[in-house]
Amino acid sequence: MHVAPTTWPEMMGENRKLELEARKLKIGRLRLIRRLPSCARYRLVEWRRNDAFSRSFHRRRKVNIILIGAQGSGKGTQAEMLSKSLGIRHVASGDLFRKAISEGTALGMQAKTYIDRGHLVPDALTNAMVLNRLEEPDCKAGVLLDGFPRNIAQAEALDNDLQGTDRTIDGAIYLEVPRDVLLQRLSGRYICRANQHVYNINTRPPKVAGVCDIDGSELYQRSDDQGRAVQERLDTFFHETIRLLDYYKQYHKLVAVNGNQSIEQVHEDLMKAARSLAGE
Repeated sequence: MHVAPTTWPEMMGENRKLELEARKLKIGRLRLIRRLPSCARYRLVEWRRNDAFSRSFHRRRKVNIILIGAQGSGKGTQAEMLSKSLGIRHVASGDLFRKAISEGTALGMQAKTYIDRGHLVPDALTNAMVLNRLEEPDCKAGVLLDGFPRNIAQAEALDNDLQGTDRTIDGAIYLEVPRDVLLQRLSGRYICRANQHVYNINTRPPKVAGVCDIDGSELYQRSDDQGRAVQERLDTFFHETIRLLDYYKQYHKLVAVNGNQSIEQVHEDLMKAARSLAGE
């Protein structure tokens, strides 16, 4: 019985095995694929379609996508995977704030006064930090925005900044996860101190408790992932950030993806969404 591959490395290995099997039987690979069970055939063909799109995307790029998702939706993990697959720069507002604060820049110090009090950084500071980052050379070939814009005012500022250039926001992808699932995920979320790698003691635990698999640093739980702070952040998302969906929907630039699936399946669906936004 043939078991359908479920992860990206498994898909790559399955594709290679098919090539070898086809040579052995002296038949075309497509003919061999047709002999597979329907579920395995669908997953493999879908992987090949996404892989071909990723290769062509690397050649032409210059696409700008926004990834929208609540705290705990897996947005950071998926943004890293998607940006690598598409070959575009991942720009996360949270990372920009942390870098600016650690370097002691003027914008970073201003942002720190709000972050230390548990408040959202004002739009003027956030816009300045993100829009300055988009002007850097490594962003010219395309970006995946994570955590920005978080409201309609920021979305309008972004559109206004891109006017008069050859760049535009090609679309937004909403990573949809029910609120009760978000709360369950956040209760088990831990982050490494050195490089912000994300783990979950329930769904993605580290190999050694309390220690990052990648850099060996201590894992900790953010204060805003605990108690009332979690509820407040989710309230902000579902009352304010969620309005971005209507903003991008009116321009036919919104695609929703079910984020309540395995990491691999969500990534596969995000690749389909990127194909849709790119007009493939």
